[in-house]
Amino acid sequence: MESLIKSLENKNCIKIVCGAGNKNLDEIEKLIAVYAKAGVKFFDISSDKDVIKAANNGLAKVISKHKLHNYHLCCSIGLKGDVHFRKAFINKKNCIGCNECISACLQSAIIKSHDILQVDKDNCIGCAKCSDKCANDAIGLEYYESSHLARLVKDNISCIELHAAIDNSEKIIKCWEYLSNNFDGLLSISINRKYISDTNLKKLLNHIIVLKSPFRCIIQVDGKSMNSGAENFNSSLQTIALADVVNEFNLPAYIMLSGGTNLKTIQLARLCDIDFHGIAFGSFARKLVYPFISKPEFWEDKTLFENAIILIQKYFSDFLIR
Repeated sequence: MESLIKSLENKNCIKIVCGAGNKNLDEIEKLIAVYAKAGVKFFDISSDKDVIKAANNGLAKVISKHKLHNYHLCCSIGLKGDVHFRKAFINKKNCIGCNECISACLQSAIIKSHDILQVDKDNCIGCAKCSDKCANDAIGLEYYESSHLARLVKDNISCIELHAAIDNSEKIIKCWEYLSNNFDGLLSISINRKYISDTNLKKLLNHIIVLKSPFRCIIQVDGKSMNSGAENFNSSLQTIALADVVNEFNLPAYIMLSGGTNLKTIQLARLCDIDFHGIAFGSFARKLVYPFISKPEFWEDKTLFENAIILIQKYFSDFLIR
């Protein structure tokens, strides 16, 4: 825990987001293994017990036992209505089999079997790219609530993140109170401006931070979530704008940039003089290494593993050495 707090205080914390709804165990194990070997030490995963096991397996494959304490898992939980906790489904009555959704899905979560399209729920992260692409209203999104609170507070994890982009402050506070009273690690709250004004956001954040010791909280400012891994300034605008708002609150908490983040996000934050302690990379980070980890021979072919690490270090070294 000390090493995680130190990286936040040094303002060089980098977190790789595997996807709050991602339950592709093979992908998660590979993703965490290759980024950990490249130097990243903080990973955001689903609160599913099998996912936690896969994440630990990935770390164990590349990190020696006496160094594992420097690597940290953050388990995401979500309240019903948050975009990170939804899954796509196909309305077969409307589907004409055009296959446009297959190419739109970055997670390879839509598969075709016997001319019938299906959604692989373990791979789907609810990004809605398939739904946006469909011209026949054949893809819907169903929300769910993922918590596992009672079990999670006993697991050997460093951080629990509450995704709270919903129109129900009372529900957010109730869940946060439970976590504050039962979990000794870092707590993170992922927020955006979809349902709440700046004034009410300040009231909410002030209220929940009082429930946890100063600087034991991470405020994850989530701009344009699951933005397909684009590498441009535009995908980060909402994130930087929200970070600017939260900075003005001057709260005793760490600020993590998230949502449409890429290397341009860091440049934009510095240009705008935005103070932040860390940055979370999701779609961008997964897309970067997918050509390597998607290969069946990934574990056996050392060249694939090594080339993935070289690419990661090329993209992220500047931020990691700050």
